[in-house]
Amino acid sequence: MGNYRVSYGYGLVINTDFGMGKTATLSTLGNKTRGIRKHSSTDEYNYFQGVAASYKLAKRWTIDGFYSYRKMDGMVDNRFIRSLKKDGYHRLYREFEKKNTLTNQLIGSNLNYNGKYCELGLTAVYNVFNKPLNPEKKYYNIYYPRGKDFYNVGGDYKFFWKRFSLLGETAIDKCGAWATMNMLRYSPKGGTQLIVMNRYYNAKYQAIYARSIGEGSMVQNESGFYIGLETNILKYIKMTCYGDFFYFPWKKYLVSKAGTKGWDGLLQLSYSPTYELGMFIRYRYKKKEKDFTAEDKTKQTIPFIQQKCRYQLNYTLKDKLALKTIADYVRVNFRGQSASNGFLVSQSAAYTFRLLPLRLDLSGTWFHTDDYNSRLTIYEKSVLYAFSMPSFYDKGMRLAVNMRYELNKHIILQAKYGSTHYFNRDKIGSALEEIDGSTKSDLYLQLRLKF
Repeated sequence: MGNYRVSYGYGLVINTDFGMGKTATLSTLGNKTRGIRKHSSTDEYNYFQGVAASYKLAKRWTIDGFYSYRKMDGMVDNRFIRSLKKDGYHRLYREFEKKNTLTNQLIGSNLNYNGKYCELGLTAVYNVFNKPLNPEKKYYNIYYPRGKDFYNVGGDYKFFWKRFSLLGETAIDKCGAWATMNMLRYSPKGGTQLIVMNRYYNAKYQAIYARSIGEGSMVQNESGFYIGLETNILKYIKMTCYGDFFYFPWKKYLVSKAGTKGWDGLLQLSYSPTYELGMFIRYRYKKKEKDFTAEDKTKQTIPFIQQKCRYQLNYTLKDKLALKTIADYVRVNFRGQSASNGFLVSQSAAYTFRLLPLRLDLSGTWFHTDDYNSRLTIYEKSVLYAFSMPSFYDKGMRLAVNMRYELNKHIILQAKYGSTHYFNRDKIGSALEEIDGSTKSDLYLQLRLKF
């Protein structure tokens, strides 16, 4: 009872968990989602509020049921819900006036069979808003979810045979549009993984809480073919590579042409001679079509190319000191146009004190990019149940400190302070969020009581 998360199958019907998508390791890519779980993160959108239960029908059969009623944020006029607000901010009047302006009820069930040689699941979800969802029509959102009520039914499967596994899910919405994802995995001895996957998400498929593997953020308007390999090529060296070919049958945001396509490829070499030391170098190349406006104001849809390279070194000393060094480079350009470049260097250190129940994390980042297109993103540790992935662009540096003090097994106090300073700005942000200066700081405080 209370706030909880629900995820079944491979996310084509419902999935409120955070996922890394194609950038996940091949050993975890395509893992089945985990059913009913408590909501403990700081995310203020991807959860449900109500009651959920799981009942074991027999040795290998389980049935789940859940019901949720939530007030949600959004832009609402007299007749329609124009947009859903997902960030949870209520700082300004224009944000506060969108607070709890709509309601959403959801009911669903999952039947699961966990056998020796196969896993099968059937999921059905029905959700309804108090007003019709009807975002303002743009060239790219013609097929976005519209209406007052939505329901989806999907079946997922996973079959095992020796070193092979075949898995996937197929789902359908109330209008008959469907989506499917299917994967063949081969896992011989020696830590090798070979994956072949195809996906087809109809442009008209509508599922409010769906999230799965894909190039886009929605389970909609995409088809693709993916092949990936992870294997040890030498004693301490592992190679990970994949290629993903994708196609968008309808228009997308910043893409005013239907029927665009692209390619995403990655190659990574990892070296880990000991438990304490590990490093990797990674190169990623992505090309997909986007709108480009020339100097004479003519607009055309041409390939946009993004190349990224990262070197990362991790070192741990006696489980007390952990060091991480990152060097990033990105180059982006439209075909035939000049390129934008970005550089980033980051160093972090975490130390667990021997005599005090205290852990201290320090990090420093220097960045230099030509513009927003060549921005760089890294993971930054935050307080418990939260993390951040800040994007850096322009020229500057960031320092952050994170402290965790475990008073006893019931009480944990945690604080984080970060400050970003820009070398080439005297103002940050715009409108009511504008900072009159070149430094932006953030502070997090958290007290956890465990009963």
